[in-house]
Amino acid sequence: MLEDDNIDAVYIPLLNSLHTEWVKKPAEKGKHILCEKLAALTAEDAKDMISVCRENKVLFMEGFMYQFHPQHNRLKEIVATGEIGEVKSVRLGLSFFLENKNKNIRINSSLGGGSL
Repeated sequence: MLEDDNIDAVYIPLLNSLHTEWVKKPAEKGKHILCEKLAALTAEDAKDMISVCRENKVLFMEGFMYQFHPQHNRLKEIVATGEIGEVKSVRLGLSFFLENKNKNIRINSSLGGGSL
């Protein structure tokens, strides 16, 4: 697939621990990349991936969908118009229900999983 000139971009949904390797490989072949969050396990890995993407003039984006969710445009509108008055503080929490957490690879720290 990486050798196919008909493919312009790739999506990396792999385990977090594989992101660095599999972001760099397609970047080196000139493919744009959408990498699932969490893009990198360390700041050094992130800098390395960004560097390889820049060197190869490809776009690199982390798949953090919340920034594009329509609810945020509505929230910006509400704040900008003063519809709810002056906003002085915002507090939020992001979570999800995870069944069988002892068997779920998403929280296996040796594979780069877990919230922290």
